[in-house]
Amino acid sequence: MCGVRQLAAGLPYDPPPVPTEKVSFLAAPPSLFYEILHQPGTLLEALMASTHGLSRLAASQMLAALGWMATQPCVSVTQPEQWVQSLVGAQNSIRQGHFAPQREPQGYNVWGLQTAGAPLGISRLLDTYYHDWETRATLRTRRERLRLSAQERIAKQSTRLKQWENMRREGAEAETWKVRGDLLAAHLHEVTPAAPCLQVTNYFDPEQREITLTLDPQLSPSENVQRFYRRYRKAKNALAAAQDLLKNGQIELQYLQSIASAIELADEVSDLEEISLELDPASAKPVRRGSVRSAPQALRLRRGGDVSLLVGKNNQQNDHVTFKEAHASDWWLHTRDHPGAHVIIRADQPVGEALLHEAALLAAWFSPARHSAQVPVVYARKKHVKKVPGGRPGMVIYEHAKTLFVTPDQAVVEQLLQAGNAQPYP
Repeated sequence: MCGVRQLAAGLPYDPPPVPTEKVSFLAAPPSLFYEILHQPGTLLEALMASTHGLSRLAASQMLAALGWMATQPCVSVTQPEQWVQSLVGAQNSIRQGHFAPQREPQGYNVWGLQTAGAPLGISRLLDTYYHDWETRATLRTRRERLRLSAQERIAKQSTRLKQWENMRREGAEAETWKVRGDLLAAHLHEVTPAAPCLQVTNYFDPEQREITLTLDPQLSPSENVQRFYRRYRKAKNALAAAQDLLKNGQIELQYLQSIASAIELADEVSDLEEISLELDPASAKPVRRGSVRSAPQALRLRRGGDVSLLVGKNNQQNDHVTFKEAHASDWWLHTRDHPGAHVIIRADQPVGEALLHEAALLAAWFSPARHSAQVPVVYARKKHVKKVPGGRPGMVIYEHAKTLFVTPDQAVVEQLLQAGNAQPYP
C-alpha cells in the first residue's frame, strides 16, 4: 500500500516521488556542490540531505571511490574546486555507464569511477559475492557444529584421563598393602579378638618406626591378612591397567586436539566434510561397487620445474600426502610440539634453503602457531617418518630430523599460494 502511487503486479512501474526539497544527484549543478561544503555535519550527511537518487551505502561508496572520506566534516575541505570537480566527474561517469564493479574485503563496490568500462559485470560480481557469502556462512555453521562435537569429545577424554590418573595413584600404593599384610602375618599372635587395629614395628622401614594396622573386627586375623593381600593384588592390577590407559588416552587426546586445530584452520567446506567423516566414520555414504572413494583434497603448489609442495590441512590429508604420495627421498616438514599440516617437498633435485624456508612457512601457517613470532619446524626425509603403530591418521614418529625456526607472515604465505597456483591435490 502506498499513498502516492500504486504498486501491484501487472501495473506499469511508477518511480518513487521526487522529494521537493532535494535535487536529483545527476541533475545537481556545481553550485549545489559548493553549497554542501557550508552545511554542518559530514560530507555524506550533507550530500544525502541535498540530493536524492543515491542510497546511503551507494553515496558512501561513491565518495570513497572519489577519494573522500564519508565521515569527513564539510568544513574540513580546503580545496572546494577539487571536491566539485570530483562530483561532476562522478555525474558524467554515471551518465556514460562507466562502472567498474570490484570486490572489497568488506563486500563489493559497483563504482570504480576512476576507470572507464566494467572489468567485472555486475551480475558476475553479485554471483561471486553471494557465492562466497554462502560459502562463509556454511563454513561458520559446519565449523561451529564440528567445534562443539570435538570439544565435547576432548572434555570426555580429559575426564577419563583424570579418572585413570586417580587409578594410577591408588595403584602406586600397592606395595603398602603388601607390607601391611606381611606385618600382620608376622604378628598374628598379638591380635586380640575383635580388635579394630594393631600397632606394630615396621621392619621394612629403615628407621623401624611404628605403624598402625587397621583391622576389620568382624574378620579373623588370618582373614584380615588376606584382605590386605587382596587390596595389594587389586592395586597392582589397577596400576598396570591405568598406565596403559593413560598412555593410550594421552595419544587419543592429542589426536582429538589435532582435529580441533584442523577445524579452526579449515577454509574450505570440503576440508570440514573430511573432518566430519573423521569424527564420525559411520556417517560416510557407502561407496557403490566399482567406484573409488575420492582422495583427501590436500593442496599442491608448483615451484618450477619438477618441484612441488604438498600441504595436508587435516589428519586425513596429512596421512594421504605423507604415506600415499611422498617418495622416500622427499622432504617432510611439520611444526614441532603443535598439531598442523604435513608439508612434502617433492623434488628430483637438491633442495635449497629458500625452498625449505617456504615449506616451513606453510607448515607453520597451517598450524595453531601461525600467530607466533618464532615457530620451530622439524624436517626429515620421508623414509625416516613412520606411522605410529596402531595410531590414528596423521600420527607419526620420525628420526634423523633437524629443526629450523620461521616467523609466519600471512602476506608471504598468500603470495606463495598465489605464485604456486595452489589447487586441491590430487
